[in-house]
Amino acid sequence: MEQTPGPAVRFRPLARGDAGALLQALGAAAPARFAGASVVLARVAELPFYRRHRLIDLRLAGADGIERAFLLQAGDGLLWLDGRASSIHLANDREQLSLADAHLLDYVRFFLFFVRGEEQAFTLIESPDPLPPDARDAFRPLELKPPGEDGRPLVVATIGYGGGVFRSTFALSRSGEIEMVEDENVVVSGITAAALPTLPDLPPSPFPAIAALAATRQAAPPAPESPTPALDATDSGGDRRVTGSVVSVLLAEAAAAKIGHRLLQRFNTTVGAPGTLGPLARFVREFTPIILIEADIPFVEEVVAELLDPAKTVFSSSLTERANAAGSDDACCAVDTRSAQTRLYLLSFHAYRRLWDAEWTAHRLAIGGATVLVGCQRRDDVPEPLRRVADLVLALPRMDARLFTDIFQQVFGTPPPAGWDADGSQWCRFLLHSDFHAPARLRLGAAEAVAYLRERSGERLSRVSADHGPSLAELHGLGEARQVAEDLIADIQAAHTGALPWTAVDRGLLLVGPPGTGKTTLARAISRACGVKFIVASATEWQAHGSLDAHLRAIRQTFAEARRYSPTILFIDEIDSLGSRELLSGPNAQYQSEVINGVLEQMQGLDPEEPVIVIGATNYEERVDPALRRAGRLDQVLRLPRPSVAALERIFEHHLAEYRRSGALADDVDSGALATLAFGLTGADVEFFVRGAARRARKARRPIGQADLVAEVTGRSRHADGAQRLSPAEMHRVAVHEAGHALCALLGETDRRVPAFVSIVPRANGTLGFVATAPAEGAIATRRAMAERLRMILGGRAAESLVFGEEDLSLGSGGGRGSDLEVATRIATSLVCQAGFGADGALHWSEGPTAAQLRQVEGLLRSAYEDALRLLRRQRDALDRITAALVHEQEIDGAAVEALLASPAPETPRARRTEGTRSGAAGRRALAAGPARGRVKE
Repeated sequence: MEQTPGPAVRFRPLARGDAGALLQALGAAAPARFAGASVVLARVAELPFYRRHRLIDLRLAGADGIERAFLLQAGDGLLWLDGRASSIHLANDREQLSLADAHLLDYVRFFLFFVRGEEQAFTLIESPDPLPPDARDAFRPLELKPPGEDGRPLVVATIGYGGGVFRSTFALSRSGEIEMVEDENVVVSGITAAALPTLPDLPPSPFPAIAALAATRQAAPPAPESPTPALDATDSGGDRRVTGSVVSVLLAEAAAAKIGHRLLQRFNTTVGAPGTLGPLARFVREFTPIILIEADIPFVEEVVAELLDPAKTVFSSSLTERANAAGSDDACCAVDTRSAQTRLYLLSFHAYRRLWDAEWTAHRLAIGGATVLVGCQRRDDVPEPLRRVADLVLALPRMDARLFTDIFQQVFGTPPPAGWDADGSQWCRFLLHSDFHAPARLRLGAAEAVAYLRERSGERLSRVSADHGPSLAELHGLGEARQVAEDLIADIQAAHTGALPWTAVDRGLLLVGPPGTGKTTLARAISRACGVKFIVASATEWQAHGSLDAHLRAIRQTFAEARRYSPTILFIDEIDSLGSRELLSGPNAQYQSEVINGVLEQMQGLDPEEPVIVIGATNYEERVDPALRRAGRLDQVLRLPRPSVAALERIFEHHLAEYRRSGALADDVDSGALATLAFGLTGADVEFFVRGAARRARKARRPIGQADLVAEVTGRSRHADGAQRLSPAEMHRVAVHEAGHALCALLGETDRRVPAFVSIVPRANGTLGFVATAPAEGAIATRRAMAERLRMILGGRAAESLVFGEEDLSLGSGGGRGSDLEVATRIATSLVCQAGFGADGALHWSEGPTAAQLRQVEGLLRSAYEDALRLLRRQRDALDRITAALVHEQEIDGAAVEALLASPAPETPRARRTEGTRSGAAGRRALAAGPARGRVKE
């Protein structure tokens, strides 16, 4: 039986065209090997831990018979799996792999399946069956263990190798590196190859870069001399040495910036060429200072310790220092360097963030007579007592073209090729130290290494680009927010060019509005207009990291990323999820307070030299902590309203433009009529409607028509069986009810509303019928207008009473939330309690009604209901005509309703049966309202 790469890897056939393109790519890469080959079998599987790469299982028929190969494919890029780990590590680097716990075991299965040791396979044994009976007690299934002392997750596996069976423990880094840290031989012999699952042969790679890497892992040439020795990528500590090369250049630059420092002058530490760290090392040895090291490199203090005293620095396991006399186990993260002269303390982020008593720790370190190196992303992250006792702060600079050249020389032993920066060198600013690891391992040439690094930087920049999405000019319905956004854009552009100091630019905005009003789109459009990077974060995404430490670390990492790409707009969605300390209570109050304080700390520490504009978004302004909204933080509050009818029309045009250009839009589409029908909804709703209409048209193999769009806006089922079916009697009752609503709306004197659309087609949400209207023009609602509004809402019940009698009213006249009675009662209660429109003339405001006010609410509703009855009695013929038209057509537009009202004849006029409104001038006159803005529906 052949072993598989794991249960999570499920192959499916590769499309014939894709298989042909794959063979063509292989032929171009190695024509001698694949000339005349044909594809026998091609399968593909998605890998849960990779976003871009997928696994290809390929069988080719050539001159030498059938050859089987496995490849990793990402776009046009191919990586051949030949039994060595090099291709997997290259894929990990390109993915910027960060393994989640859920994927660790799947990754181990995959890694062991494709990696051979000394030309033999590591066979993962996941069942005791292949083992001799007396050895089966030694079997252990593949299992994830708690992390080791160094924080790396541990995986225990049973491995077959070289005729024996081993119980092995692997330590994994999140970036995909695997190290075997324990290996116990539990079965010395007695296992035959036939007893174990078989693994496929992995032929040598035809790609020169991977083949060259395989050679270097067996015999690497000596590295050329340089101020800091160039890296031997075959060494097991290669990545550490690359990081050391990067840090040595940046550290020398940081020390050079401190030449005027009084303590450095005392020890004559003049720094010369990059990489000359001897004077700084002498300063550290003789003065035993406390130094803060600012850098984005994790655990930079360890790297610096090795650079400054590599001969005498011998790292042991972390020693726990007592944080107070009471015996707290808070770690000071002391790393002992067993040197005759020096004891060196290294404080990482994880140590000083957990200090129980920072003041006590700072005191002990200050009088301890030892050098202390404190690594941090920003000095403000370090507790104030430690900052106070620090003798020196070394801020590792951002990489630029000059520093890149020095680092490249250190890592590869050769300068970058001539003209490497002909197309600009700005991309160097966004390189990370880890970007140099893969090209160093692969022993790439100078030109290939530069190309690789440029590609990594470009991929990173593309993720924080705001180039896609609509521009500010293409956004509609923003109201006052547009002017504020334009002012902010002008300020950022002026600061970007140096015409305005960054301190004069607003630090943040708070966007407030209902879901779908375009808060994220507006923030992205601002970033796009300014030409700055755009980073998206979410308060709920931060919270998903788990514990408080992990939660705060995620917040700091987000702000660190924003500073790295500065000038930047950092968009924090759902910022209300952080909570407000005024509203916190219960056991989680302290947790959330710490989180809010963490965000405030990061916002307070924004550097004008690394400008970051923070834009928060919320649907609930009152849930955002006041400290976040105060001046100097998210002080500009922009409220995004639901778009008007005119804005909705332009939004429809924007989303339909692509279909219009491609000829996929019918001539009968009327954006104005659609906008009135969708009034009360948002731009996100419009996008959804257009996408759904395109789906309807695509299934029918025709252009998008008005009927498709109206069906989406009104929520009509895609299939006849998708909603409830009415009997003829039920259909007649619903038609009477909706005709009553429509007539009362149309016959209002102060609050006259022409129905945009009347339907008795049941919807999947349980609605049997509805009348869509838009609010009357004007911003002020009078007492008379509100009385007519109540009459319109109760008009459906009144129509049923006239036609069927009070004893035969349906439950559709009342019901739960959203029913006619609930809406009318809510409006009448507001009129009495908050508007002072009660019968007693009281002018006070109250939250809820008293018993006396409830009687006045009932009086308002009774008056409106009787008014509706009188109106409909006078217009009984029109009520019957509209009812008959609805029964016949099921859906009619506002123009048809007006025609039926004006018609003296009892006959039913022909109304267009198109699931929607009429196009042209009649359609544009139609008015509509969303669910919360006047839509009357059952």
